[in-house]
Amino acid sequence: KELFMTDCAPCHGDNLRGQGPVAHLLKNPPADLVAGLSKDLPDGYIYGTIRAGGFTMPAYADAMSGHERWQVTLFVRQMQHAAAGVASK
Repeated sequence: KELFMTDCAPCHGDNLRGQGPVAHLLKNPPADLVAGLSKDLPDGYIYGTIRAGGFTMPAYADAMSGHERWQVTLFVRQMQHAAAGVASK
């Protein structure tokens, strides 16, 4: 969680909805990691996007170790599952 809040939440927001405090400054909005496409992608794809970047997301290969990238990936999955559980109730 701490890694996500430091490195990812400024764009994706602390709720992962793509509405972080700097999101309005970006040309393209950050992905909604809870309800967006990423919830249906494999863990390795999320890891790879963190490592190499995405369409508009910068790479974090030099900013995070492999272990840290997996920690962020698993945190994102945990938040997605929690949101899905709330939505299904």
